[in-house]
Amino acid sequence: MEKKFKTGIVKCDNQLNIGSFLPLPPTASRVWGAFLGHFGVVLAGLVLSSCSVHPGTTTLALAPLGIASGSIKDRPDLASTDLTADIPVFLISGRNLAESPQGVNPFGNQRSRHQTPHLAIATVSVGGGLSREEVLRETLTSTPGRRKTRFEVKKIDLYPELSVDHYALDHSHENFSSHPWVDALKKRMDQGKSRYITIFVHGFNTDLIPNTEFAAQMDHFGGRDGAVVSFEWPSTGLITAYAADKGNASYSTRVFRGVLANIAQETGAKKVNIVAHSAGTPIVVDALRELRLINRELCPAQLQEKFHISKVALAAADMDLMSYFNGVFDKFDEMTEGVAVYASSADQALDFSRKLYKSERLGRAVAGLATWEQAALLNTRRIEMVDVRVAESQLNNGLGHSYFYQNTWVSSDIFAFVTGARPIERKLHRNPGEIFWQCPPNYPELISGDLKQGRR
Repeated sequence: MEKKFKTGIVKCDNQLNIGSFLPLPPTASRVWGAFLGHFGVVLAGLVLSSCSVHPGTTTLALAPLGIASGSIKDRPDLASTDLTADIPVFLISGRNLAESPQGVNPFGNQRSRHQTPHLAIATVSVGGGLSREEVLRETLTSTPGRRKTRFEVKKIDLYPELSVDHYALDHSHENFSSHPWVDALKKRMDQGKSRYITIFVHGFNTDLIPNTEFAAQMDHFGGRDGAVVSFEWPSTGLITAYAADKGNASYSTRVFRGVLANIAQETGAKKVNIVAHSAGTPIVVDALRELRLINRELCPAQLQEKFHISKVALAAADMDLMSYFNGVFDKFDEMTEGVAVYASSADQALDFSRKLYKSERLGRAVAGLATWEQAALLNTRRIEMVDVRVAESQLNNGLGHSYFYQNTWVSSDIFAFVTGARPIERKLHRNPGEIFWQCPPNYPELISGDLKQGRR
Protein backbone atom coordinates (compact mmCIF):
# COMPACT_ATOMS: atom_id res chain seq x y z
CA MET A 1 0.00 0.00 0.00
CA GLU A 2 1.24 3.44 -0.88
CA LYS A 3 1.38 6.53 1.27
CA LYS A 4 -1.14 9.20 0.41
CA PHE A 5 0.13 12.74 0.02
CA LYS A 6 -2.96 14.88 -0.35
CA THR A 7 -1.63 18.38 0.07
CA GLY A 8 1.62 20.27 0.31
CA ILE A 9 5.18 19.23 -0.47
CA VAL A 10 6.85 16.35 1.35
CA LYS A 11 10.59 16.80 1.75
CA CYS A 12 12.99 13.91 2.15
CA ASP A 13 16.39 15.18 3.29
CA ASN A 14 18.15 12.08 4.54
CA GLN A 15 21.44 11.09 3.00
CA LEU A 16 21.89 7.91 1.01
CA ASN A 17 24.89 6.02 -0.26
CA ILE A 18 23.81 6.03 -3.88
CA GLY A 19 24.70 3.82 -6.78
CA SER A 20 27.45 4.32 -9.30
CA PHE A 21 25.88 4.97 -12.70
CA LEU A 22 28.98 5.38 -14.81
CA PRO A 23 31.88 2.95 -15.39
CA LEU A 24 32.44 0.47 -12.57
CA PRO A 25 35.60 0.66 -10.46
CA PRO A 26 38.40 -1.71 -11.59
CA THR A 27 37.75 -4.31 -8.88
CA ALA A 28 34.02 -4.47 -9.62
CA SER A 29 34.75 -4.64 -13.35
CA ARG A 30 37.02 -7.66 -12.86
CA VAL A 31 34.46 -9.44 -10.68
CA TRP A 32 31.64 -8.69 -13.15
CA GLY A 33 33.78 -9.86 -16.05
CA ALA A 34 34.54 -13.14 -14.29
CA PHE A 35 30.85 -13.56 -13.46
CA LEU A 36 29.80 -13.11 -17.07
CA GLY A 37 32.62 -15.34 -18.25
CA HIS A 38 31.37 -18.13 -15.99
CA PHE A 39 27.70 -17.92 -16.87
CA GLY A 40 28.16 -17.06 -20.52
CA VAL A 41 26.04 -15.40 -23.13
CA VAL A 42 22.66 -15.83 -21.43
CA LEU A 43 23.48 -13.65 -18.44
CA ALA A 44 25.44 -11.27 -20.62
CA GLY A 45 22.32 -10.76 -22.67
CA LEU A 46 20.27 -10.06 -19.58
CA VAL A 47 22.33 -6.95 -18.86
CA LEU A 48 20.14 -4.70 -21.01
CA SER A 49 20.73 -1.69 -18.79
CA SER A 50 22.73 1.50 -18.82
CA CYS A 51 23.67 1.06 -15.20
CA SER A 52 23.74 -1.16 -12.19
CA VAL A 53 23.22 0.07 -8.64
CA HIS A 54 26.28 -0.26 -6.40
CA PRO A 55 27.29 1.52 -3.20
CA GLY A 56 29.09 4.79 -3.89
CA THR A 57 28.37 7.92 -5.83
CA THR A 58 28.00 8.69 -9.50
CA THR A 59 30.96 10.28 -11.21
CA LEU A 60 31.01 12.55 -14.24
CA ALA A 61 31.03 10.81 -17.61
CA LEU A 62 33.80 11.42 -20.10
CA ALA A 63 33.05 14.55 -22.06
CA PRO A 64 31.41 13.99 -25.44
CA LEU A 65 34.22 14.42 -27.95
CA GLY A 66 32.62 17.46 -29.55
CA ILE A 67 32.36 19.24 -26.21
CA ALA A 68 35.95 18.41 -25.34
CA SER A 69 37.16 19.74 -28.71
CA GLY A 70 34.79 22.69 -28.72
CA SER A 71 33.47 21.94 -32.19
CA ILE A 72 29.73 21.48 -31.64
CA LYS A 73 27.77 24.31 -33.18
CA ASP A 74 26.18 26.72 -30.73
CA ARG A 75 27.34 24.77 -27.67
CA PRO A 76 26.91 26.59 -24.35
CA ASP A 77 29.89 28.49 -22.98
CA LEU A 78 30.66 26.15 -20.12
CA ALA A 79 33.49 28.35 -18.88
CA SER A 80 31.03 31.09 -17.89
CA THR A 81 28.66 28.73 -16.07
CA ASP A 82 28.85 27.82 -12.39
CA LEU A 83 29.33 24.09 -12.88
CA THR A 84 29.30 23.40 -9.14
CA ALA A 85 25.77 24.72 -8.59
CA ASP A 86 23.06 22.21 -7.63
CA ILE A 87 20.93 20.90 -10.49
CA PRO A 88 17.17 20.33 -10.18
CA VAL A 89 15.94 17.22 -11.97
CA PHE A 90 12.17 17.14 -12.53
CA LEU A 91 10.82 13.65 -11.95
CA ILE A 92 7.70 12.08 -13.43
CA SER A 93 7.53 8.71 -11.74
CA GLY A 94 5.37 5.65 -12.24
CA ARG A 95 7.09 3.97 -9.28
CA ASN A 96 5.33 3.16 -6.03
CA LEU A 97 5.91 5.21 -2.88
CA ALA A 98 7.85 3.12 -0.39
CA GLU A 99 6.26 2.30 2.97
CA SER A 100 9.63 2.80 4.68
CA PRO A 101 11.80 5.00 2.44
CA GLN A 102 15.50 4.24 2.58
CA GLY A 103 17.43 7.48 2.83
CA VAL A 104 16.70 10.18 0.31
CA ASN A 105 14.60 8.10 -2.09
CA PRO A 106 10.84 8.02 -1.31
CA PHE A 107 10.16 5.59 -4.18
CA GLY A 108 10.24 1.84 -4.46
CA ASN A 109 10.96 -0.25 -7.56
CA GLN A 110 7.44 -1.53 -8.15
CA ARG A 111 4.68 -0.17 -10.35
CA SER A 112 2.48 2.45 -8.71
CA ARG A 113 -1.20 1.54 -8.52
CA HIS A 114 -2.08 5.17 -9.24
CA GLN A 115 -2.99 5.94 -12.84
CA THR A 116 -1.55 9.43 -12.40
CA PRO A 117 2.26 9.57 -12.08
CA HIS A 118 3.97 11.01 -9.04
CA LEU A 119 5.70 14.37 -9.47
CA ALA A 120 8.91 15.28 -7.65
CA ILE A 121 11.99 17.44 -7.92
CA ALA A 122 15.40 16.03 -7.05
CA THR A 123 18.23 18.33 -6.04
CA VAL A 124 21.56 16.99 -7.30
CA SER A 125 24.86 18.35 -6.03
CA VAL A 126 27.85 18.54 -8.37
CA GLY A 127 31.55 18.34 -7.64
CA GLY A 128 31.79 16.69 -4.27
CA GLY A 129 33.88 19.56 -2.90
CA LEU A 130 35.93 20.25 -6.03
CA SER A 131 36.49 23.83 -7.15
CA ARG A 132 34.74 25.34 -10.15
CA GLU A 133 38.00 25.16 -12.12
CA GLU A 134 38.51 21.47 -11.29
CA VAL A 135 34.97 20.60 -12.36
CA LEU A 136 35.36 22.59 -15.58
CA ARG A 137 38.61 20.77 -16.36
CA GLU A 138 36.95 17.36 -16.06
CA THR A 139 33.84 18.56 -17.91
CA LEU A 140 36.01 19.33 -20.94
CA THR A 141 38.04 16.10 -20.76
CA SER A 142 37.27 13.00 -22.83
CA THR A 143 40.48 11.17 -21.89
CA PRO A 144 39.85 7.99 -19.86
CA GLY A 145 40.95 8.13 -16.26
CA ARG A 146 39.69 8.32 -12.71
CA ARG A 147 36.94 10.93 -12.42
CA LYS A 148 36.64 13.04 -9.28
CA THR A 149 33.53 15.08 -10.06
CA ARG A 150 30.63 13.49 -8.20
CA PHE A 151 26.89 13.83 -8.72
CA GLU A 152 24.76 13.11 -5.67
CA VAL A 153 21.04 13.36 -5.03
CA LYS A 154 20.74 15.49 -1.89
CA LYS A 155 16.95 15.46 -1.50
CA ILE A 156 13.75 14.65 -3.34
CA ASP A 157 10.68 16.82 -2.85
CA LEU A 158 7.32 15.20 -3.60
CA TYR A 159 4.55 17.36 -5.04
CA PRO A 160 0.75 16.92 -5.05
CA GLU A 161 -0.72 14.71 -7.74
CA LEU A 162 -2.38 16.20 -10.79
CA SER A 163 -6.12 15.97 -11.35
CA VAL A 164 -6.56 14.19 -14.68
CA ASP A 165 -9.48 12.91 -16.74
CA HIS A 166 -8.22 9.41 -17.53
CA TYR A 167 -10.79 8.88 -20.28
CA ALA A 168 -9.48 11.78 -22.35
CA LEU A 169 -7.63 10.75 -25.49
CA ASP A 170 -6.04 13.99 -26.62
CA HIS A 171 -5.42 15.49 -23.14
CA SER A 172 -5.86 18.94 -24.68
CA HIS A 173 -8.38 20.20 -22.12
CA GLU A 174 -6.03 19.77 -19.16
CA ASN A 175 -4.69 22.88 -17.43
CA PHE A 176 -1.83 22.42 -14.98
CA SER A 177 -0.09 25.79 -15.37
CA SER A 178 -0.81 26.78 -11.77
CA HIS A 179 0.51 23.52 -10.29
CA PRO A 180 3.64 24.11 -8.12
CA TRP A 181 5.68 21.43 -9.97
CA VAL A 182 4.86 23.01 -13.33
CA ASP A 183 5.58 26.47 -11.92
CA ALA A 184 9.01 25.32 -10.71
CA LEU A 185 9.77 23.89 -14.15
CA LYS A 186 8.88 27.20 -15.78
CA LYS A 187 11.07 29.11 -13.34
CA ARG A 188 14.00 26.81 -14.11
CA MET A 189 13.65 27.57 -17.83
CA ASP A 190 13.42 31.29 -17.05
CA GLN A 191 16.95 31.12 -15.61
CA GLY A 192 18.47 30.04 -18.95
CA LYS A 193 18.78 31.54 -22.40
CA SER A 194 16.62 28.90 -24.06
CA ARG A 195 13.22 27.59 -23.07
CA TYR A 196 14.12 23.99 -23.85
CA ILE A 197 13.17 20.82 -21.98
CA THR A 198 15.15 17.60 -22.33
CA ILE A 199 13.37 14.41 -21.27
CA PHE A 200 15.45 11.34 -20.39
CA VAL A 201 13.76 7.92 -20.61
CA HIS A 202 15.88 5.20 -19.00
CA GLY A 203 16.22 1.52 -19.83
CA PHE A 204 15.91 -1.90 -18.14
CA ASN A 205 17.39 -2.82 -14.75
CA THR A 206 17.79 0.74 -13.50
CA ASP A 207 17.14 2.60 -10.27
CA LEU A 208 15.75 6.09 -9.74
CA ILE A 209 18.84 7.48 -7.99
CA PRO A 210 21.44 6.78 -10.71
CA ASN A 211 18.90 7.63 -13.42
CA THR A 212 18.39 11.01 -11.77
CA GLU A 213 22.11 11.64 -11.45
CA PHE A 214 22.61 10.78 -15.11
CA ALA A 215 19.83 13.18 -16.10
CA ALA A 216 21.65 15.87 -14.10
CA GLN A 217 24.76 15.19 -16.18
CA MET A 218 22.80 15.87 -19.35
CA ASP A 219 21.87 19.26 -17.91
CA HIS A 220 25.48 19.79 -16.80
CA PHE A 221 27.00 19.16 -20.23
CA GLY A 222 24.29 21.35 -21.74
CA GLY A 223 25.53 24.33 -19.75
CA ARG A 224 22.51 24.42 -17.37
CA ASP A 225 20.42 25.98 -20.15
CA GLY A 226 16.79 24.87 -20.05
CA ALA A 227 15.45 22.11 -17.81
CA VAL A 228 15.84 18.33 -17.61
CA VAL A 229 13.03 15.88 -16.87
CA SER A 230 13.57 12.22 -16.00
CA PHE A 231 10.63 10.00 -16.92
CA GLU A 232 10.87 7.28 -14.27
CA TRP A 233 8.89 4.35 -15.55
CA PRO A 234 8.97 1.56 -12.95
CA SER A 235 12.01 -0.51 -13.79
CA THR A 236 12.45 -3.01 -10.97
CA GLY A 237 16.24 -2.67 -10.83
CA LEU A 238 16.64 -6.45 -10.96
CA ILE A 239 18.64 -8.23 -13.63
CA THR A 240 16.24 -11.20 -13.44
CA ALA A 241 13.11 -9.06 -13.94
CA TYR A 242 13.42 -8.40 -17.66
CA ALA A 243 9.88 -9.57 -18.46
CA ALA A 244 8.42 -7.46 -15.65
CA ASP A 245 10.33 -4.41 -16.83
CA LYS A 246 9.15 -4.85 -20.41
CA GLY A 247 5.57 -5.05 -19.15
CA ASN A 248 6.01 -1.94 -17.01
CA ALA A 249 7.47 -0.08 -19.97
CA SER A 250 4.54 -1.03 -22.18
CA TYR A 251 2.08 0.09 -19.51
CA SER A 252 3.87 3.45 -19.21
CA THR A 253 3.28 4.43 -22.83
CA ARG A 254 -0.07 6.13 -22.21
CA VAL A 255 1.32 8.09 -19.27
CA PHE A 256 4.20 9.32 -21.41
CA ARG A 257 1.76 10.25 -24.15
CA GLY A 258 -0.03 12.49 -21.67
CA VAL A 259 3.29 14.09 -20.69
CA LEU A 260 4.15 14.92 -24.30
CA ALA A 261 0.64 16.20 -24.96
CA ASN A 262 0.84 18.73 -22.13
CA ILE A 263 4.38 19.65 -21.19
CA ALA A 264 5.10 22.32 -23.80
CA GLN A 265 1.62 23.80 -23.56
CA GLU A 266 1.72 24.05 -19.76
CA THR A 267 5.30 25.33 -19.41
CA GLY A 268 5.74 27.51 -22.48
CA ALA A 269 8.73 25.44 -23.64
CA LYS A 270 9.91 26.28 -27.15
CA LYS A 271 11.35 22.83 -27.76
CA VAL A 272 11.06 19.44 -26.10
CA ASN A 273 13.94 17.04 -26.81
CA ILE A 274 13.91 13.36 -25.85
CA VAL A 275 16.81 10.96 -25.23
CA ALA A 276 15.72 7.35 -24.68
CA HIS A 277 17.72 4.20 -24.06
CA SER A 278 17.08 0.48 -24.48
CA ALA A 279 13.72 -0.67 -23.07
CA GLY A 280 12.65 2.97 -22.71
CA THR A 281 12.66 3.57 -26.47
CA PRO A 282 9.36 1.79 -27.33
CA ILE A 283 7.63 3.98 -24.75
CA VAL A 284 8.69 7.02 -26.77
CA VAL A 285 7.97 5.63 -30.25
CA ASP A 286 4.56 4.22 -29.30
CA ALA A 287 3.51 7.39 -27.46
CA LEU A 288 4.44 9.54 -30.47
CA ARG A 289 2.64 7.10 -32.78
CA GLU A 290 -0.53 7.31 -30.70
CA LEU A 291 -0.40 11.10 -30.58
CA ARG A 292 0.01 11.19 -34.37
CA LEU A 293 -3.04 8.99 -34.85
CA ILE A 294 -5.12 11.01 -32.40
CA ASN A 295 -4.13 14.21 -34.23
CA ARG A 296 -4.33 12.72 -37.72
CA GLU A 297 -6.11 15.81 -39.12
CA LEU A 298 -3.08 18.03 -38.38
CA CYS A 299 -0.16 18.50 -40.75
CA PRO A 300 3.45 18.31 -39.44
CA ALA A 301 3.72 22.10 -39.09
CA GLN A 302 0.54 22.17 -37.00
CA LEU A 303 1.86 19.31 -34.85
CA GLN A 304 5.00 21.35 -34.15
CA GLU A 305 2.94 24.37 -33.24
CA LYS A 306 0.87 22.30 -30.83
CA PHE A 307 3.44 20.01 -29.18
CA HIS A 308 6.89 21.57 -29.82
CA ILE A 309 8.61 18.16 -29.88
CA SER A 310 12.00 18.74 -31.47
CA LYS A 311 14.71 16.04 -31.54
CA VAL A 312 14.27 12.42 -30.44
CA ALA A 313 17.36 10.22 -29.95
CA LEU A 314 16.77 6.46 -29.61
CA ALA A 315 19.90 4.64 -28.41
CA ALA A 316 20.34 0.84 -28.37
CA ALA A 317 16.59 0.46 -28.83
CA ASP A 318 15.22 -2.73 -27.29
CA MET A 319 12.20 -2.61 -29.56
CA ASP A 320 10.76 -5.12 -32.00
CA LEU A 321 11.85 -4.01 -35.46
CA MET A 322 8.46 -4.67 -37.03
CA SER A 323 6.73 -2.73 -34.25
CA TYR A 324 9.02 0.16 -35.06
CA PHE A 325 7.90 0.03 -38.69
CA ASN A 326 4.31 0.20 -37.48
CA GLY A 327 5.30 3.56 -36.05
CA VAL A 328 7.07 4.56 -39.25
CA PHE A 329 4.03 3.75 -41.39
CA ASP A 330 1.78 5.63 -38.96
CA LYS A 331 4.22 8.57 -39.32
CA PHE A 332 5.24 8.92 -35.69
CA ASP A 333 8.22 10.98 -36.86
CA GLU A 334 5.89 13.76 -38.05
CA MET A 335 5.39 14.59 -34.37
CA THR A 336 9.05 15.67 -34.28
CA GLU A 337 11.65 17.79 -36.03
CA GLY A 338 13.88 14.75 -36.33
CA VAL A 339 14.56 11.23 -35.03
CA ALA A 340 17.98 9.58 -34.74
CA VAL A 341 18.19 5.82 -34.19
CA TYR A 342 21.57 4.56 -32.94
CA ALA A 343 22.25 0.88 -33.62
CA SER A 344 25.02 -1.71 -33.52
CA SER A 345 24.98 -5.30 -34.74
CA ALA A 346 27.61 -5.98 -32.05
CA ASP A 347 25.18 -5.17 -29.22
CA GLN A 348 25.32 -8.41 -27.22
CA ALA A 349 22.47 -7.48 -24.92
CA LEU A 350 20.09 -6.91 -27.82
CA ASP A 351 21.31 -10.12 -29.43
CA PHE A 352 20.02 -11.96 -26.37
CA SER A 353 16.73 -10.06 -26.61
CA ARG A 354 16.52 -11.01 -30.29
CA LYS A 355 16.90 -14.68 -29.44
CA LEU A 356 14.43 -14.43 -26.57
CA TYR A 357 11.70 -12.79 -28.68
CA LYS A 358 12.69 -14.55 -31.91
CA SER A 359 12.54 -11.21 -33.72
CA GLU A 360 15.08 -8.56 -34.65
CA ARG A 361 15.55 -5.59 -32.35
CA LEU A 362 15.68 -2.04 -33.69
CA GLY A 363 18.93 -1.26 -31.88
CA ARG A 364 20.93 -3.93 -33.72
CA ALA A 365 19.20 -3.87 -37.11
CA VAL A 366 22.19 -2.64 -39.09
CA ALA A 367 22.56 -5.40 -41.66
CA GLY A 368 19.99 -7.56 -43.38
CA LEU A 369 17.11 -5.10 -43.69
CA ALA A 370 14.52 -6.22 -46.21
CA THR A 371 14.13 -4.21 -49.41
CA TRP A 372 10.81 -2.72 -48.27
CA GLU A 373 12.34 -1.79 -44.91
CA GLN A 374 15.19 0.06 -46.60
CA ALA A 375 12.75 1.84 -48.92
CA ALA A 376 10.57 2.89 -45.98
CA LEU A 377 13.54 4.37 -44.12
CA LEU A 378 14.87 6.18 -47.20
CA ASN A 379 11.41 7.66 -47.70
CA THR A 380 11.31 9.31 -44.26
CA ARG A 381 13.35 12.49 -44.30
CA ARG A 382 12.96 13.07 -40.55
CA ILE A 383 14.55 9.76 -39.50
CA GLU A 384 18.31 9.22 -39.36
CA MET A 385 19.74 5.74 -38.83
CA VAL A 386 23.23 5.78 -37.30
CA ASP A 387 25.50 2.72 -37.22
CA VAL A 388 27.89 3.01 -34.25
CA ARG A 389 30.05 -0.03 -35.02
CA VAL A 390 33.07 2.02 -36.11
CA ALA A 391 32.86 4.17 -32.99
CA GLU A 392 32.52 1.06 -30.83
CA SER A 393 35.48 -0.63 -32.51
CA GLN A 394 37.63 2.35 -31.56
CA LEU A 395 36.38 2.48 -27.95
CA ASN A 396 35.46 -0.95 -26.64
CA ASN A 397 32.61 -0.77 -24.09
CA GLY A 398 31.86 -4.29 -22.88
CA LEU A 399 28.48 -5.56 -24.07
CA GLY A 400 28.17 -2.71 -26.56
CA HIS A 401 24.85 -1.55 -25.10
CA SER A 402 25.72 1.57 -23.09
CA TYR A 403 27.58 3.49 -25.79
CA PHE A 404 25.18 6.42 -25.61
CA TYR A 405 27.11 7.77 -22.60
CA GLN A 406 30.24 5.57 -22.38
CA ASN A 407 31.45 6.11 -25.94
CA THR A 408 32.60 9.72 -26.42
CA TRP A 409 32.13 9.56 -30.20
CA VAL A 410 28.50 8.49 -29.89
CA SER A 411 27.65 10.81 -27.00
CA SER A 412 29.18 13.63 -29.05
CA ASP A 413 26.94 12.85 -32.02
CA ILE A 414 23.82 12.59 -29.85
CA PHE A 415 24.61 15.97 -28.31
CA ALA A 416 25.14 17.52 -31.74
CA PHE A 417 21.97 15.93 -33.11
CA VAL A 418 19.86 17.25 -30.25
CA THR A 419 21.28 20.75 -30.75
CA GLY A 420 20.13 20.68 -34.38
CA ALA A 421 23.17 19.71 -36.46
CA ARG A 422 22.65 17.65 -39.62
CA PRO A 423 24.63 14.41 -40.23
CA ILE A 424 27.08 16.12 -42.61
CA GLU A 425 27.67 18.89 -40.08
CA ARG A 426 28.30 16.21 -37.46
CA LYS A 427 30.99 14.70 -39.73
CA LEU A 428 29.07 11.49 -40.37
CA HIS A 429 29.15 9.82 -43.77
CA ARG A 430 27.21 7.22 -45.74
CA ASN A 431 27.53 5.81 -49.21
CA PRO A 432 24.91 6.67 -51.85
CA GLY A 433 21.77 4.55 -51.50
CA GLU A 434 22.71 3.26 -48.05
CA ILE A 435 20.52 3.66 -44.97
CA PHE A 436 22.99 4.09 -42.14
CA TRP A 437 25.26 6.99 -41.32
CA GLN A 438 28.58 6.25 -39.60
CA CYS A 439 31.39 7.99 -37.78
CA PRO A 440 34.45 7.66 -40.05
CA PRO A 441 37.62 6.20 -38.49
CA ASN A 442 39.20 9.68 -38.45
CA TYR A 443 36.23 11.21 -36.64
CA PRO A 444 38.35 12.83 -33.88
CA GLU A 445 40.56 14.53 -36.45
CA LEU A 446 37.53 15.85 -38.30
CA ILE A 447 36.06 17.24 -35.10
CA SER A 448 39.40 18.84 -34.18
CA GLY A 449 39.68 20.23 -37.69
CA ASP A 450 36.43 22.11 -37.15
CA LEU A 451 37.91 23.73 -34.08
CA LYS A 452 41.12 24.77 -35.84
CA GLN A 453 39.17 26.37 -38.66
CA GLY A 454 37.00 28.28 -36.21
CA ARG A 455 33.71 26.59 -37.14
CA ARG A 456 31.34 25.95 -34.24
